[in-house]
Amino acid sequence: MEPLKYEKAVSIKSLARTGWMNRGVPPALAETVAAHTFEVAFLTLLIAKTLVRRGINVDLGKALTIAIIHDIPEALAGDIVKWSKERLRGVEKLDEEALRDLGLGSFNELLKEFEEKATLEGALVKLADHLATMLEAKRYLRQGYNVSDIAEGSASAIKKLLETPTLSQYRQEVQEALQELFGKNTSL
Repeated sequence: MEPLKYEKAVSIKSLARTGWMNRGVPPALAETVAAHTFEVAFLTLLIAKTLVRRGINVDLGKALTIAIIHDIPEALAGDIVKWSKERLRGVEKLDEEALRDLGLGSFNELLKEFEEKATLEGALVKLADHLATMLEAKRYLRQGYNVSDIAEGSASAIKKLLETPTLSQYRQEVQEALQELFGKNTSL
């Protein structure tokens, strides 16, 4: 087992998310990767617990683990914006290597489930990831920052995600869970 580089892993507490700063949000106000990770984990918890109450078998421990580790590779790689990630080849390998270098290589399979949306838990975290980004974009929009492209991109990604084989079978339950959490008339 490789030694854990704890201090390096938790450096995401002070790593501002690049996409916000690219759109004019000052570094002092930009959401950090760790703040985003917390919101993703919290949303994952709320959505998963709601689905469990509706009779869907969700491994909550696995889902929360994925949520907590999904952005840890950014401690080494930095916060690479979505546009760049979509155009770079081998980003998944970079994330795998970063986890290994941080002493967290045993989590690579879970990270893969997240990236590939291969399991219900991985897909739920991906949903929470897009949802957290969309909610943060709406907060910045209310403050007058022009981040509408991020809000719209996240909303579109959520719709696409609900059509994936992993989540489409639970689409109604997931939508009901979101309505339960955010209200029927709330426009996410």
